[in-house]
Amino acid sequence: MTEILQVPVISPKELSKEIAEISNLMTGHDLLFVYQDTINADTSESILSITEIRLKISGANKKTKRKIFNVLVECLQNISNHTEIDATESARRPSVVILGKGENHFFITTGNLIHNSNAEWLKAKIDVLNKLDSMGLKEIYKDTMVNYDFSPKGGAGLGLIDILRKSGNKVQAEFEKINDELSFFTMKAIITTE
Repeated sequence: MTEILQVPVISPKELSKEIAEISNLMTGHDLLFVYQDTINADTSESILSITEIRLKISGANKKTKRKIFNVLVECLQNISNHTEIDATESARRPSVVILGKGENHFFITTGNLIHNSNAEWLKAKIDVLNKLDSMGLKEIYKDTMVNYDFSPKGGAGLGLIDILRKSGNKVQAEFEKINDELSFFTMKAIITTE
């Protein structure tokens, strides 16, 4: 018996919107790579290897490369450790990592599924962290290490604090509610070139 492939039907309006979003993302940016699939230790290693090659080609200096690697490692660990996946949703909404270059910066954009209860905690944490300067981030990092302010998932938010500290910039975050249980979390970290 032949299996029939089920292809989701996308309306012309939805397709036009997706194309416009991709076009907007690409305008003014040189995308160094885009990865969309499951992220684990093996794929993280491959992404870091590709990043090393792409950064050599991009002409980034040593200090900027180090910052990008530090931020990317934290982003990959966050996705690997905190993605909420079920078989149907992961097929429709795999994790995403994008590395790009603007005029005077690089950016790392990530996306992954999370439980709505974690989305609320994460949004509140990002709002607090984005208001802090470098000294404030250093203090909250030390305080978190001592007091273990754990998230519902078990993490203390140290990776997120590190992303802000190492990038030197605020992060942009969006939460798209998928259903009563899951949201798609998108985060963008910007690393200004040295």
